[in-house]
This record gives sequence, structure tokens and C-alpha cells, in this order.
Amino acid sequence: MAFVVLSFLAKAVFGAALLRTELLPAWFGWVTILWNLGWLAILPVARPKEVYYPWLHYVALLLIGIALLVRG
Repeated sequence: MAFVVLSFLAKAVFGAALLRTELLPAWFGWVTILWNLGWLAILPVARPKEVYYPWLHYVALLLIGIALLVRG
């Protein structure tokens, strides 16, 4: 459980860092923040016994990576 909480929080902070840069449009940062904080709030309520779904941790990072490749 600690890994899941820290991982979602770290990626939310990463989204906040994207807002401060000019690498990508600001909506990428907001989507990253909302995605991670949203799942952090939903998972303990919806699935209190099993909160680790690995694919949830990679969706926002995959979108950011694709956007950076397309931009470059």
C-alpha cells in the first residue's frame, strides 16, 4: 500500500513540475495530476484489499513520453 501511495504522489508532483516547464502544453501536467490523485482517492474505496494495478502507474507517463517523441 505504501508503494502505491508514494508512487501516485510522486507522479502527481511530476505533473506539477510539467506545469512549470515549457516542454509540453499545460494540460499534460493537469491530466497527470488529476489522473494520479484521482486513482489515489478511488482505489482504496473501490478495492480496499487490492490497490496495486500496475498499468495505472504507466498511463500518464506513456502519454507524456509519446507527446515528447512527437514534439521532438
